[in-house]
Parts: sequence; C-alpha cells; structure tokens
Amino acid sequence: MHAAAQPELSPPEWRAIAVALRDADSHRRTAHFPGLGRFCAWLSGSRPANRLANPRLEAIRLFVCDVRRYRRIDQRLRELLESRGFNGRQIEALALLSQ
Repeated sequence: MHAAAQPELSPPEWRAIAVALRDADSHRRTAHFPGLGRFCAWLSGSRPANRLANPRLEAIRLFVCDVRRYRRIDQRLRELLESRGFNGRQIEALALLSQ
C-alpha cells in the first residue's frame, strides 16, 4: 500500500481505539457470567466505560467496541463514522484493528 493510500488516524483517535479495545475486552470477559462484571467493578473500584467527550472519538469507541464484541460491522455505526468525517479506508482499518 502506498503512503498516500494509507488511512491516517490522529494520536487522539489511536488513544480512542485503545480505550475501546480495553472496554470491549473487559465486557467480553464477564459477558457469560451475569453479575460478575458488577462484582469485579465493585471489588476493583472501577467504573463503567465513560463516553468520550469528543463526538468523533466517541464514534470510534462505539464502532470498535461493537466490532470487537460481535465480530460484525453495524451499518448504523458505519454511517455514524461517515457522518463524523471518516472515509471508507479509515473505517475498514478500524474494523480490522477491532478484530
């Protein structure tokens, strides 16, 4: 892939991806045991994932979490990313990173 064809993401966007991957993985560990997530959160003092203040970064978080959890691309979340200014290459890159 030529440099011009690479999907570019900013440092804050990369950080949003990292947050989303952590959120999705923590959800996945407790998904099969109802109540375990709340117990672990209580035990560790952690809180549920917070929404990101920047709408563009929150769109990344939602998309990455969803793809990571369900192994599919939700068309509504794809459209949300497009409405936040992401192009097709960036969205496909986010989907690949989420797997």
